[in-house]
Amino acid sequence: MVGKWGVVVLLLGATYVFPNELIGDLYQRNNLVHINLLRNSIFFDQNSNASELSVLENYHIGNYSAFIKSYESTYKDKINADNQLMFYYLISKYKIKEYSSLKNIYPSINAEMLSIDNWRDLQKVKAISYYLDGNEASLSKLVLDVKADSRSNQELMDVLADVYKLELASNGLNATANVNVDYYDAWTNLKEGKYGIAKGYFDKAKMDITESDLRCEFIEYGLGVALYASGNYQEAVEKFQKKYTSAELAQSVAFFKILAAFDNKNYSEVVTLSAEFLADKPSNYVSQTNYLRGVSLYSLGDKEKAKKVLEEVKDFSAFVKYILAEIYYDEGSYAKAKTYYQGAKSSNDVLNSYVNYGLGWATFKLAQYKEAESIFDKNQANENLSENIKLDMMLKSADSSYNSGSYKDAAKKYIELLNVLSKNKEGNRSLYNQNIYNLVTVYMKLKDFKKANEILEKYFPEVKNDREKVLIRTLIGNNNYQLKDYKLAAKVFEEILVVYSAYKDEDIYISLANSYFNDKEYGRALVVYQDYFKEYPKGEKDMDAKYGMVQTYYHLNQLESALALAKDVDETYGIGLVKEIEGKIKFKKETVIE
Repeated sequence: MVGKWGVVVLLLGATYVFPNELIGDLYQRNNLVHINLLRNSIFFDQNSNASELSVLENYHIGNYSAFIKSYESTYKDKINADNQLMFYYLISKYKIKEYSSLKNIYPSINAEMLSIDNWRDLQKVKAISYYLDGNEASLSKLVLDVKADSRSNQELMDVLADVYKLELASNGLNATANVNVDYYDAWTNLKEGKYGIAKGYFDKAKMDITESDLRCEFIEYGLGVALYASGNYQEAVEKFQKKYTSAELAQSVAFFKILAAFDNKNYSEVVTLSAEFLADKPSNYVSQTNYLRGVSLYSLGDKEKAKKVLEEVKDFSAFVKYILAEIYYDEGSYAKAKTYYQGAKSSNDVLNSYVNYGLGWATFKLAQYKEAESIFDKNQANENLSENIKLDMMLKSADSSYNSGSYKDAAKKYIELLNVLSKNKEGNRSLYNQNIYNLVTVYMKLKDFKKANEILEKYFPEVKNDREKVLIRTLIGNNNYQLKDYKLAAKVFEEILVVYSAYKDEDIYISLANSYFNDKEYGRALVVYQDYFKEYPKGEKDMDAKYGMVQTYYHLNQLESALALAKDVDETYGIGLVKEIEGKIKFKKETVIE
């Protein structure tokens, strides 16, 4: 079945010749299937375009040397090719660094016939060619012409500005063409992050000029930047020690000294150097310096000053907002921290990982638990975060479920976290122990006291500390009490008093006496209440113990003792206990069967 546009072409009875731009687009997208179909298509003029397609193939797969060879064998006089092919020929020569031939090619290219992107690339190549030939007049005119052209964009202007700066640096000097090329290649590689290659070109350029050449300063500076970017901070600083006649270089060097101190984590020096640098009212690096100064102040613990400095920074907005968010979080201003975290989102995946982690915590602190849970769930498997942070995010997601009242979801998440932690208990001991109690607490909230005790009993043998053992036995005893297994509860509390007597407290006595009381062992309950008063004559649980004793006296039929103690309780606490006991005594007398 013929497609819609195919029908139109056939009806017209014409053979469609595909333009080079379309073929180029297919290659740029690596669309080899369509290219092969194109070769055999009835719409492809086999006679006129076959050679062009073959030539283009090498260009668009980046095989520039092969493209040049094929181009030159096809178009022997170099000018019979169409405008687009000549442009590709120019770019290929540039790509393989045959700079000397550029000036012979671009005059033959009709710039007005090129696409906007190709037009911009042509201006870049012309600028580089003018610079390498030392043609400052043409370069200056090109910069002005391009600046006035509506097809220009910021990237093109940045490239021209960079090239023009290189020309100004060598203005009036009789440097060889080789120096220009090496110098250009050095700065190009430096900008592309190829620091080792850049250093090699700087070294070559330095060999061909005299010490009086102004470019010596720029070469020394470039070498310093290359060394710095490679992590050789000390060598870089040594390069930066010389005095520079160029004000722009002097500012750059001063800034790199600050940067080197920052990378060496010498934050006090950063603060000192940045104050000196900013006092000179520099035209460049102000925001960057304030950023380094602010982060250094933060690292030194002076968060208030750091906040004031960073709030003035206009650039590096995402990271600055992240640091400000951290500062506001640390001072407890969670709402403001959340706002800054949200504003710190960027295209940097690593930064976003930490931003989301902080955002989750700030949201959690604001008691917005459902939202916090969602943030933690989405980010806890992030590859940019450490394992400890991932585990913490799992924990906070579970905590968020718990705090929002979703106890079953919380239990599921705590169990999932425990399974991960169990693979390395000792390495994660603190978090593992904490999570045991979290899970127990959830089951207690769900009133599944039996399950809570199963976890505690299984965990108990791992505990080495007696104080923690007492805590676990207390929880187990309380859970047995909630299950109304008073006999077993009493047994656990007895164990604590006997085995861990050094850690006994008022609650254990009261819990044991109450367990006996509910198990109807009133005599034993009374003894424990009395033991409590011997141990804690002015204890905080005084009222609880006396109230329990009153009830115990009553059940032991020691009614006078019950009433007397009830009066004592009422005098102190006024809870109406006398009236309660008198009512019980009256009821007992009226219902006694003779």
